[in-house]
Formats: sequence, C-alpha cells, structure tokens
Amino acid sequence: MAILKKYVRLAYKDGYIDENPFEEWKIRKVKSNCVYLVENELNLLIDLYKSGELEYPLHRTLEFFLFLCFSSLHVSDAKQLKLEQFNATTFTYYRIKLRNSKPEPIVVPISQPLQMLMTNIVGTRKKGPVFEKLLPDQTMNRYLKEIAAIAGIDKTITHKVGRHTFATLYLRKTKDIAALKEILGHSDISETLIYAHVLEESKLEGIRCFDSFFI
Repeated sequence: MAILKKYVRLAYKDGYIDENPFEEWKIRKVKSNCVYLVENELNLLIDLYKSGELEYPLHRTLEFFLFLCFSSLHVSDAKQLKLEQFNATTFTYYRIKLRNSKPEPIVVPISQPLQMLMTNIVGTRKKGPVFEKLLPDQTMNRYLKEIAAIAGIDKTITHKVGRHTFATLYLRKTKDIAALKEILGHSDISETLIYAHVLEESKLEGIRCFDSFFI
C-alpha cells in the first residue's frame, strides 16, 4: 500500500488524476515483535548444552536451536542443509523462501562455536544431511519453553529467536547492517532494518564518549 500511495501521489502531482485519494490516509507502521537473546542468556544455554544434564530430546532440541543462533538460518533452511554445502570456512545455501525468484547463493562464514556444533552434530560423517531425524517443529518449540525455564530465561523462545539472536548480536558487535543483509539473504535492506534498534542503542552508548568533558 505504501508503494501504491507513492505512485498515486506522483500521478496527482503531474496532473494525471484530479484528486489524491490518499491525501488524508496514513499507513500505520507495525512494529515487529523481535524477540532475541542477549549475550548472557545465550551463554546460559551454551552452559546448559555443555553440561549434558538435559534428557536426549531436549539436548537435541537445544543443539538445533544453538545452530540457528550461530548460523543465521531459518528453521526450514537449516533442515535442508547438506554436508556437501560446507567447506573449512563457509557454507553456501539458497533460501527456500526465495526459491521461486531465482535467488543468489548466500555464503555464510563459519564461526568457532558453529564449527564446534557441527563437530558434535555430524561426527565423522562427510555426506548427507546435517540434521537427521529432527523432531516436529511444534514439539521442539514446546521443548524450547522447557529449556528456557530450566536455564532461568524469562522469554518465550521459539526457533525464530535463534535467527533474531544471530542478527542482533552480529549487528551489535559490527554495526555493519549491509553485511548483515547479505548474510541473512534479505532481498531488501528494509527487511534488515527490523534490527535497527541495535544501532539506536549503539548511538546512545556512543554519545557517552563526550561525558568526560566538563563545561
């Protein structure tokens, strides 16, 4: 509707139409409910994962969630990953969401924690799917709520939170929203701007560099 409003306004301005039906009409911006984990919360889950205290289904669910946190992937894209898509430093994939629009390949660098997770997940396997015999999404999301409670995290965690966590931490550390756009495979920077709250926080933190001056 915003695009339509823009072109109708141009048509009215150039005299192609007699009145602008959008003159008094405003588009309400909807704020995205972007739930993510901060560093200490992610570390709580990592410690829980390494402790080996969880029952096997919960452990596997947490392992998959941590993979999302460190890989940037959507659930559906992660499920389709094959070992052949990985090399020593990166992995390459195509977003399932964009499969009908001739998408470009997305290359994601592999961090050390992601490499460690891969070692735990695939063992000595060299070919085939990264994840074998995953539980249904609804079941894993239910388990994630249990895991959050065990870890003492007061947030409703779903698989979407993994990707949001990656994006938020990456942007907080690098401030590079253009690079984040490429890693997330967004077709438009406006998609990536849902994480702009991080840049706003950084501006507030950055302005404190002037606090050492006294007038």
